[in-house]
Amino acid sequence: MKSLNQDARNRTEVSNTNQWQIKNGEVVFVDSGQLIKINSSDIVKVEYKDKKEIHGTNIRNKPSIELKNLKFHRFPLSIEVKLLIPETKKVKPHLLLKAVGENIRVDLKKLPDSDQLILDSQWYPILKSEMDQIHSLFEDFELESSGPINLSKCIEIAKGAPEYVEITSEDAILDKEDLIDQNLDVQAKLDENGFEATLYDYQRTGVFWLNMIAQERLGCILADEMGLGKTIQIIALVLLNNREMPSPTLVIAPATLLENWRREIKKFAPDLKILIHIGSDRTGFPSYIKEYDIVISSYDTAVRDYSMLNMINWSFFVIDEAQAIKNPETQRANILKKLDSDVYIAVTGTPVENSLTDLWSIMDFCNKGFLGDREYFETNYQDSIEDAKRVEQIVSPFILRRTIPEVANNLPEKIIIPQPIPLSDEASRKYEEIRLEIERKYEANASLVSIVKLRQFCAHPKLLDESIDGDPAFTSTKFLRLMELMDEIKSNEEKCVVFTSYLNMSDIISDYLSRYFGMKSYQIDGRIPVKERQKIVDAFSEREGASLLVLNPKAAGTGLNITSANHVIHYNLEWNPAVEDQATARVHRLGQRRPVTVHRLYHPNTVEEVINERLSRKRELSEEAIIGTEGEDEDLADIRKSLKKSPILSN
Repeated sequence: MKSLNQDARNRTEVSNTNQWQIKNGEVVFVDSGQLIKINSSDIVKVEYKDKKEIHGTNIRNKPSIELKNLKFHRFPLSIEVKLLIPETKKVKPHLLLKAVGENIRVDLKKLPDSDQLILDSQWYPILKSEMDQIHSLFEDFELESSGPINLSKCIEIAKGAPEYVEITSEDAILDKEDLIDQNLDVQAKLDENGFEATLYDYQRTGVFWLNMIAQERLGCILADEMGLGKTIQIIALVLLNNREMPSPTLVIAPATLLENWRREIKKFAPDLKILIHIGSDRTGFPSYIKEYDIVISSYDTAVRDYSMLNMINWSFFVIDEAQAIKNPETQRANILKKLDSDVYIAVTGTPVENSLTDLWSIMDFCNKGFLGDREYFETNYQDSIEDAKRVEQIVSPFILRRTIPEVANNLPEKIIIPQPIPLSDEASRKYEEIRLEIERKYEANASLVSIVKLRQFCAHPKLLDESIDGDPAFTSTKFLRLMELMDEIKSNEEKCVVFTSYLNMSDIISDYLSRYFGMKSYQIDGRIPVKERQKIVDAFSEREGASLLVLNPKAAGTGLNITSANHVIHYNLEWNPAVEDQATARVHRLGQRRPVTVHRLYHPNTVEEVINERLSRKRELSEEAIIGTEGEDEDLADIRKSLKKSPILSN
């Protein structure tokens, strides 16, 4: 027997003396009773290039002659590595391996031990360099096989894997058994725990995903679009874990939403003990708080009572309307991030309103340090679509975002009708006078404050000149259009919600339309105490026939359920698209049974057209990534553009 180089052979004693054999799923060569492990390149050279010697050992036959049941292929397979981060969150993350070649694409349940692969009596070579790097990946991240992985491991790979690892969100690439294996019968378990509702399919998926996060003691952002039932999913999660995680859950929300949270919990999980922690008579004893399952408090109260609240190790710490901590410099954000909890959940339909730093701040609450410190993040990620996509790839395992179109089978149609309404000639001349005066006064120092008069004039000239008397429709083409819309709504005996951000405008709309059409009108704005607002909604909803509810979008744009109406009119457009969308979602949400018509009224060639263009731009950007940006430079550009828009010069 000839001597073989020690670094080129791996010998073990075997009883069979045939030269070519299959051992442990790979082709090996046997010489004088000793097994020699060779690489796939050597086998290809013997099979296709008539090589007669390997490392000093004579080869008498090609492997295909002795292994007649095995077909040998010349060209190597490539091994694809995919990290699946499911967008729908119906399954756990997966690390997937796929062998790819000409006319073959096969999923691998296990990483091959060598640089060759036998599949259905077909032998394929694999590039050794490719196998070495994949083996290194498995060693670096302590992986044993492909398939489901926990979220922590998924994040490690997503943040540190080499470029050849493709990150995808396509659930369809999984086999059916993978989907079944990860299915959790959420509804059955909830029913056992006394849950008083049947969740929609997408909500069960949401609870499954939230529960998966909770089991790993991680944090997340529930970012479903407004109206899809984020609150009920949180309640289901708490109820699902109430026995295994007996410490109380802390819910922090704007003061306007506390009663809504209490009602929802009482309705869907009546066995849970609820404490509203607010007001001058609230307790100062942690021992008292620990007797409850869920403690609900406001942002301001939580900041004031930080020392006491921090004496409790909360099971879940939930912040509703989490954009309230988007500014990391605020005392509110800094203090709430210090409270101790097993699981942190941010609930918001708008994870980013102004810049990517908003998302950093909210994610820093959910998973401290996950995106690095603020300086690192802002240095590496700018407010652009490209960087938004980069960030999305990293944070997507921790964000669940479903939109109304995705679950449209559970909601009726939402019909959005933009309505540009030209100013009258007289109003155009007056608008131009105001615009020129503001432009001369502010010039380069323009701000949102500087264009308030223009916005008020577009709402109605009477807001700037109270001496204007008579029928409001005679001095405002927009008000005239509002009356035309209300005439049709009234004739169909339907209900309408009108949003306006100006108190005087709210009074004008409510008083005039109620008298003109002889129908009941209701109002909710900053003048109405928070505890009285739900009563007004209830009265509006219970009233038979046509009626009108005039709301301030910021005072009543969140938390209220007004599905008794099926018409929404945005009388004046808001600078921030999130404010408008949240307001619309008061009507177009779960429980709505009729199509909802949304009218957006604005005057072209005025500040309102700039706002309308801005909203369209923000929504388009938001669809490209997970966010829309609203940086200061962009704000200033829109403000300056507003001061240049003229209904006179455009004619």
